[in-house]
Amino acid sequence: MRAILEARQAGYGEKMKKTIRKVGLLLLTAVLLTGCGNEQSESAESTSVESVTGEVSKEAVSKEQTSVEAPTEELPETVIEPESVYPQVNDSALKETILADYEEAYGYWWWFSGGAPMNYEYTKEEDSYAYCEFDYPGVTTLDEFKKFLRKRFTEEIIESKLEGDFFKEFGGRLYVMDAARGSDISIDHVDYEVFYDSDKNEGEIVALIYRQDYDEKTNETYLTGVVDQEHILFTMEEGGAVFSMFPTIW
Repeated sequence: MRAILEARQAGYGEKMKKTIRKVGLLLLTAVLLTGCGNEQSESAESTSVESVTGEVSKEAVSKEQTSVEAPTEELPETVIEPESVYPQVNDSALKETILADYEEAYGYWWWFSGGAPMNYEYTKEEDSYAYCEFDYPGVTTLDEFKKFLRKRFTEEIIESKLEGDFFKEFGGRLYVMDAARGSDISIDHVDYEVFYDSDKNEGEIVALIYRQDYDEKTNETYLTGVVDQEHILFTMEEGGAVFSMFPTIW
């Protein structure tokens, strides 16, 4: 009886050992499976966040690359009403005649800034300045030059322009200095309005000078909105308009 009990106890102990081992293996497997699950979950979650972040980033870059700034809206041109003490000329034929006389005078005025016709075969030098013979039909002396200019300018203007040494006589021949001045690059364009009092035979041309500036970013010029006014006074004589005030505009 005792031997049977001891045998049963021994068998029962062995079974318990096996059972405990099985339970231990099951617990270990469960723990390992839980760990793998967490790693996979964390990996999936991380991948999901990175994916979303990447998509948002790509979308932002895409929008930034494809977005174009709207062009700056051009401002309307400044409208300036010319001011004058004379009545405005509404007769288109008279206006064209006076402006034609101004254009002619403008060409002669340019001679005093380096645009004079020259004969480069005949040159002189004085005080380190180079002179060339003035080359215009019917004008060979200083007196002839003054008489010619009197067609479009008053004697006062002519004498004031000839005070310097830009035009000189050498041996009875008229010479002009071989020099030139630059133009005013701040001028975009000029509009002209004509005013004239027929009772007084005098009037003026009002020049509206529209200023421009340079944009280094676009490499283009633009109107600044600044408009200057110049007054060109004249009287009407038999040969047309004779100017007593002639500001330099170029």
